[in-house]
Amino acid sequence: MKKTAIAIFFLMTVVCQGQETYKVFFSEGKTWVYERYETPTLNPMNVGRYPMTISVKGDTVIGDWICKKVYMSANGFTELFFCGYDEQGKVYRIDIGSDTPRLIYDFTLQPGDATPLLAYKDDDYDITMNVSRIDTVEVNGQYFKRIHFVRKGDCVEVEDFLEEKWVEGIGNDNGLFTPYCVPASMPYAFNIEFKYCEDRDGNELFSVYDFTKNAVMDVSPVARAIVPDGTVYDIQGRRVQAPQRGGLYVKGGKKFIYR
Repeated sequence: MKKTAIAIFFLMTVVCQGQETYKVFFSEGKTWVYERYETPTLNPMNVGRYPMTISVKGDTVIGDWICKKVYMSANGFTELFFCGYDEQGKVYRIDIGSDTPRLIYDFTLQPGDATPLLAYKDDDYDITMNVSRIDTVEVNGQYFKRIHFVRKGDCVEVEDFLEEKWVEGIGNDNGLFTPYCVPASMPYAFNIEFKYCEDRDGNELFSVYDFTKNAVMDVSPVARAIVPDGTVYDIQGRRVQAPQRGGLYVKGGKKFIYR
């Protein structure tokens, strides 16, 4: 029993340490690899499947923001796609010709939170995506924070519990792309299938199959503490109002003993 407890504590320590460092989306040389195909009725001259990549290459300054340049390459043609930056657990993009950042991922969300990024309203529907749980997956020796969403609506007909997943530093199961990531100026519709994401040295970081891997452990509130906000959690991830002397806690993504 004692050995089991030690093993569990060791695993929790490893997972928490793995989550203390926020995994940046727009790191130099990172590449998302896809297979792309157009909708024939919208682009009949370019039907068929072919490779497509989105890569982070170089820096730029737009307004008050230091950004990374993100390029899209397909069919032998490469173009600047957008610019992006990370800021305290949130991911922003700035479209070409714009100087206004747009939030595309928010990794500070907690279970129960709803995100406007995955919501829409009209005369018949009022749908949001709420965080159902947050856990951690291990891929190639690295730990990735994963947020699970469940779709909810204001009438029974639309409550279908269709789940979406976000992975820190990677995106959703379409990679960096999401329905709210594609620029409004896109000249025609296309479909993409995410394959994998790799680092600047060509090492695979995360594949489409890793989105459904079993969690190493549910450490969601601890993982969220990577964004320094002064909040104190116990080692199980519960928010603590009055820490006890000698207790082990987490604050700003770091473990400490309260004295």
